[in-house]
Amino acid sequence: MGVPKMFLEVRHGVSFLDACVDVFISFGCKEVLVVTSPSCMELVDLKPSWTGVVRLVHNTHPDFGRFYSLQCGLKALSEIRPVFIHNVDNPFISLEVLSALASNDSKASVIRPSFNKKRGHPVLIRNNVIIDMLSEKNYAHNLRDYLAKYANASVAVQNTGILQNINTPEDYKKIRQRNCDPS
Repeated sequence: MGVPKMFLEVRHGVSFLDACVDVFISFGCKEVLVVTSPSCMELVDLKPSWTGVVRLVHNTHPDFGRFYSLQCGLKALSEIRPVFIHNVDNPFISLEVLSALASNDSKASVIRPSFNKKRGHPVLIRNNVIIDMLSEKNYAHNLRDYLAKYANASVAVQNTGILQNINTPEDYKKIRQRNCDPS
């Protein structure tokens, strides 16, 4: 991609990271933890509006994979409480999706949004999952497989953005064309 995905623009002047963090803050999250590699740590510019809510978490071993990155973030929580897990390569989250997940949080240990029966992001995990993940010694788990052992519930939403991930330059080009800002 040429640069870390968090710094790509989803629209003019708004990075993937900005888009994601701003929605979580608008939703009212008490803590937003951004797990990042050593190479990105110093490049992240924390906005003044993020003060007291957003913290960067240093993952010293990004080569260990996604599960280990999640463990780094979970270890940095100020308290154990339900947590949204979200990838920065999906900057299309919305307040409506977060509200739908949160209002259904008692249905299962893992709550996922779905569109046309396809599950997407973010994922809401409850305390029991967090505690188990923190004690897990095998950080090479595939997250989808790991979460499958818990009670899972899907919440239908009318938002195709939950299914999108930007994984290739072609994916990025498509979203830039769709979200272009003529100004």
